Amino acid sequence: HDSSGLLIHDQGAGEWLWRPLTNPSRLRLSYLQVDRLAGFGLMQRDTQFHQFEDAEARYDKRPSAWVAPRQGWSNGEVVLVEIPTNAETNDNIVAFWKPKEPVKQGDHRALAYSLRFGDEDVSGQDTGRALQTFVGDGNRPGGGTEEGAYRIIVDFAGGALDELKPNAAIVSNVSEGSGNSDAVEIIEHFVEYVEADGTWRLSMLVRPGGEKAPVLRGQLLLDNEPLTETWTYSIGPDSGLGQKQ
Repeated sequence: HDSSGLLIHDQGAGEWLWRPLTNPSRLRLSYLQVDRLAGFGLMQRDTQFHQFEDAEARYDKRPSAWVAPRQGWSNGEVVLVEIPTNAETNDNIVAFWKPKEPVKQGDHRALAYSLRFGDEDVSGQDTGRALQTFVGDGNRPGGGTEEGAYRIIVDFAGGALDELKPNAAIVSNVSEGSGNSDAVEIIEHFVEYVEADGTWRLSMLVRPGGEKAPVLRGQLLLDNEPLTETWTYSIGPDSGLGQKQ
């Protein structure tokens, strides 16, 4: 694939937001609101050849792209479009900015921005990053004993995380991010250090419920201060990845 996820720098909220990309079961649009957009882009974080073993396409060498507003941008939201596809030749991901105030007939807008390509550091991000996301059955040995639940694991590294000792008092902060707290039951969440690769693992056991798809948010904290970007993920019926059968 060309990109691992969508990264957003919300300067107003003082937050870096990471949304892993999926191949959904049907067309899905996600609206990620920002107070003051400092930048957004589709990032390729899977940069090792063994992650693809593709000697022709070399997806491990695909660049990241970063849009940085310069003039004329206002509050609004970044829209992520995920289109189902069954072939790697179909480009199925789109991300764009939508202003809060609608553009009416006869309006004039002057916008200035920069567009940069490079590795994942092109954004200038200095926080810990989510390297990979795993979704599994929450009612299976090793995953949990909760019927209808998911075990979700996110591995973090980078930034201040790399300077901490394995026994650092890092805690997890997990919540429902769409305002529909009744849409999901957060059964448990915790953090552990993975000595094998030097990452910090956030493990969650969650059970979706209701008609609306829940949106999870998670990050790692030390002394109530964020060490990482905010990982966000939808586990609705159209997500494709991690869908219950």
